[in-house]
Amino acid sequence: MGHANVKNLSELTIKHVYAKGRVSIADLTAHAIKTDETIHASEGEYEDEWMLREIFGTLIDFYLHDHRYTPRGPATPVLEACDLTERQQDVLAQWLEDGEDFEAWDADMDNPDSEYNVFDSIKWRYAPGWRAHYPDIPLLEHYEN
Repeated sequence: MGHANVKNLSELTIKHVYAKGRVSIADLTAHAIKTDETIHASEGEYEDEWMLREIFGTLIDFYLHDHRYTPRGPATPVLEACDLTERQQDVLAQWLEDGEDFEAWDADMDNPDSEYNVFDSIKWRYAPGWRAHYPDIPLLEHYEN
């Protein structure tokens, strides 16, 4: 994909978590497809489900890093996982530990127990203090792979 402008998907993520309270990557992807959101890449537009899921995973990762909502305010993650099943806990721990190395993950989209599907089903919510600062949440504008 190269370089992509993902500001629209970052805004969608923040707005959808605000509206719904808890959302998964699967929820975000379905909403993006329903509302005709695309990935604005240097070589064209992408609306492929698999690519959207990848970008939403990148956005979740971005929001798990510390951010600041005021110049002197605390720097904390924007999102946190919630309501995890044991399987989701295992997959999330593996994702956090492995970073970008997911070659061993089962990518079978028809298998609900595949690591990708389990990861994409994890619900995310605002971490403490962030919902009140919704307008100040930083956006990821550009993605490069």
